[in-house]
Amino acid sequence: MSCLSHIAPTSKKKAEAQGVAKIESQNIPAVNKTAEPIKSKIIPEKNLDETNERKRSGCLKTWLVLAIIANSIIALFSWFSAANLPYAAGDYGALFVLGGFLNLTCVGFAIAIFKWKKWGVYGYACCILATIILNLSLGNALFALQGLLPLGILILLIRPHWDQMD
Repeated sequence: MSCLSHIAPTSKKKAEAQGVAKIESQNIPAVNKTAEPIKSKIIPEKNLDETNERKRSGCLKTWLVLAIIANSIIALFSWFSAANLPYAAGDYGALFVLGGFLNLTCVGFAIAIFKWKKWGVYGYACCILATIILNLSLGNALFALQGLLPLGILILLIRPHWDQMD
């Protein structure tokens, strides 16, 4: 016996055309087998607390706070260094000012990461790469290579939380 046997012939055709029918005994809608499944974004349970809110690890939180503080200090240091360079230094003063602005944008992107934004991660990585290029143009190969360290730390700490980010 079909589960549509109790429906009037015109209603039966209409229900079949829509791909949904009522199961006789339970009043539960049957699902159309040709319909595509609904994809939803599921946040992994391992990083959720009891109230189903996003939860970041202590290492990530500490790193973000240190990144905000360190980039702020380095930006101020760059600007004060640019102001104290002799006039004969030429374009180096402008590069120090640019480096300070790059560090200040890193602060903004670190705050965005703290607020669970994926674009903050991409922006922070781009700022680090731009700072590496700037250090190479200034002839500071050691500082340029040290710039890879925060990029590696960022990738290592953000990977477990990537699915939670907006």
